[in-house]
Amino acid sequence: ERPMHGPPCRWSLAEHKLTAPSLEVAKEWVATISAALALCHDRPRNLLVFLNPFSGAKRARQVWEGAAMPIFQRARIKYAVVETQAPDHARDMLASMKADELAQYQGVVAVGGDGVFQECMIGLLAQRARGGAHAAVAARIRLGHIPGGS
Repeated sequence: ERPMHGPPCRWSLAEHKLTAPSLEVAKEWVATISAALALCHDRPRNLLVFLNPFSGAKRARQVWEGAAMPIFQRARIKYAVVETQAPDHARDMLASMKADELAQYQGVVAVGGDGVFQECMIGLLAQRARGGAHAAVAARIRLGHIPGGS
């Protein structure tokens, strides 16, 4: 049980070395772990990342490249990164995507301040408002925020 007041949860990259008594046992461990991961059907495998290099203290690229991207790579999560070029870039891009384009992603991640997160949320809500296949696809997209603004 997590205490009500305490340090915030922080994810970090960690490496754990296991020593197997034989190569056969090591291969069995790899197969078991791989099979367990394969059972995680809701685990995101492909994400669309919007990076706002202009937000706040302009740390979004540093946060992405130094912290988030290595974790995604180690987790073997594919991602496409879009650097926003102007206000509403993320919103407009998400709102105008075809349903099959959006369907290739299990989630959208905003790296930057709360503005780029809000743009992503509004873009996904616009997809829901379109109805039909657009609404169905947008309803299953997860939205995440990696703070990189002020």
